[in-house]
Amino acid sequence: MSNYGGISSIGMNPAWSVNGPLQWDINILSTGFFFDNDYLFVEKGSTLRFILAQDRIIAHPNIKSPKPNDPDNPIYYNYEDKYKNYDLYQTLNITGPSVMFNLPNHSFGAYFGVREMFYHHNIAKDFGYYFFSDSATEQMTTGPFRTGIMTWGEFGLNYGTAVLNNDLQEFSIGVTAKYLWGYDAILGISNEDATIVKIDEGVKIASSNVDLSYATNYSYDYENDDWKYKLKKNGNGMGLDLGFVYTNKVTTNLDQPHKFKIGLSLLDIGYINYNKNAVVNYYDRDDTVTYYNDDFKEVRDLDLFIKTVGAIAYGDSTATITGNQFKARLPMTIAFQSDFAVIDRFYISAMGNFRLPSKVMGVDRANTIAITPRYETRKWEIGAPLILYDLKRPRVGGYLRLWYVTLGSDNFLSLLTPSPKWSGTDFYIAFKVSPSKEIEYLRDKKKGKAPKYFRCPKF
Repeated sequence: MSNYGGISSIGMNPAWSVNGPLQWDINILSTGFFFDNDYLFVEKGSTLRFILAQDRIIAHPNIKSPKPNDPDNPIYYNYEDKYKNYDLYQTLNITGPSVMFNLPNHSFGAYFGVREMFYHHNIAKDFGYYFFSDSATEQMTTGPFRTGIMTWGEFGLNYGTAVLNNDLQEFSIGVTAKYLWGYDAILGISNEDATIVKIDEGVKIASSNVDLSYATNYSYDYENDDWKYKLKKNGNGMGLDLGFVYTNKVTTNLDQPHKFKIGLSLLDIGYINYNKNAVVNYYDRDDTVTYYNDDFKEVRDLDLFIKTVGAIAYGDSTATITGNQFKARLPMTIAFQSDFAVIDRFYISAMGNFRLPSKVMGVDRANTIAITPRYETRKWEIGAPLILYDLKRPRVGGYLRLWYVTLGSDNFLSLLTPSPKWSGTDFYIAFKVSPSKEIEYLRDKKKGKAPKYFRCPKF
């Protein structure tokens, strides 16, 4: 939300950078990774420790008994034992060459990027690891759930314009039209409860209704016992972002481009139609079916899994397959933004991202609220986001921009500081190029040149 965000700001609100202080902005490469959950954790873990000591991470003795060849000074992973519903989210964003130009009351931009997103809402409390592992015959209920993973590419064209602009205020609108190409998607949805009984040899499932659609470039080579991945396009689609921004410019400080800004945006409106390597399945049973562990001993991929389920439940390995193409929606979101100038070069911003419910299969992002104090200049900038992730878990972040390089995290403590329950991490980095000076027609500081609008002096 920085005044120097440039092309990076359009992912939050397509109108945010209209009449910004940068005449142009070029993103060379930026990437961000996020993962968090409240189901699984590493004891006394951090991101650095996870990377450097992966060979020492083993299951807690409550999960698996220690083995003679276990490493010295092990790091244990474990599961939450709280009796509640669980959630998991993971995202990866890579933005390649992108550019934005600012003209008086108009901005133009283009970008290319690749995104990946995985989520699972409401893992039923009956399936908390310890409850499930300790239940031999007790009935467990899944409850309605949604889950999915998607990877796709985007090429976006952005346009923003100020429909109202004077010395007191500005109102801007913006739109980003996106062409999408889908790589992988595995999407599942169940709108009703399913009853599961765990037995020693497997599970019994009663009254289950599940839609599962997938198109993936992963395949398992059973002959050579190895996974393979060949990147190729499995679908196409279109997407749209819309944004509105109101700016109050009543300020006596010429170094402040605004007194406050507020924005509203609708993000990721659209679909990808997967029509290659696509399989659509529908499983619907109102009786009890028993699945034995030995039936799935040789299963390594989704194709064989679906055939095995069909053969057991219906006596036909293709019985659940109902089609060879499907639509997957993007993570549609409504977002709110505000930015307040407190004193010279010091700002406090607030934003909220909230997923829009839909019955169509696709991926979702976590609901998030963030408040970020920041100090910014043209040469450098620093900020400390305070974040409520998924509206239930607080996080503290931090970022630093030095000229054209930005480093940061929305979960700063997870990177280096060992946590009793390390359950995820977050980081981002960007390399950009932009002019060394602000646009003169927006912020002219030449000696002797007065601003167009004189405000009454304050005493």
